[in-house]
Amino acid sequence: IPEIKLNKTSAQAGETVSVTGSGFGGARSVSFSLGGEPVSVEWVLQDSGRTDENGRFVVNLIVPSMAAGEYKLVASDASSSQVAAEKTFTVLPPPLNPKVELGQVNGKVGDTMSISGTEFNPSSPITLTIGGKAVEPDSSIITSENGTFDASFEIPVLPAGLHMVEASDGIVEAEAGFS
Repeated sequence: IPEIKLNKTSAQAGETVSVTGSGFGGARSVSFSLGGEPVSVEWVLQDSGRTDENGRFVVNLIVPSMAAGEYKLVASDASSSQVAAEKTFTVLPPPLNPKVELGQVNGKVGDTMSISGTEFNPSSPITLTIGGKAVEPDSSIITSENGTFDASFEIPVLPAGLHMVEASDGIVEAEAGFS
């Protein structure tokens, strides 16, 4: 009975997944698909693009660019679609690259400062800090379904000079400076 094993069941586009197969015909070509689309692989155990004499193979698959989600990874004997094995594989979304922008670069104690953020986790609460100390926004901040937010806060008592405001959703964070 054909079987495949994966060294990981989820990865982002561009990452390598090792696929080990057994139970295929000896010295047979094997094709691979992810979500019904053909994918190319690098043969590790055999360099001929075929299983060994015992019907085994080891290949490296580079996850293609595709929408995040669960897909079926299928390895099939190229000459008989009856000889196939599949596993569920999850394509992960690309890593977030959060950014924050302040409404102005200068301010004084008591001024209202606007702040906006992009590429945070969706529907997540945001905390603001300056120099590691919590800053209370004018109202609670929850990111949109797209991971963006717009808010404002009152500049607390701080010494004169450059300060960094950090926004965090507990997983990703970004900062911006003001004087």
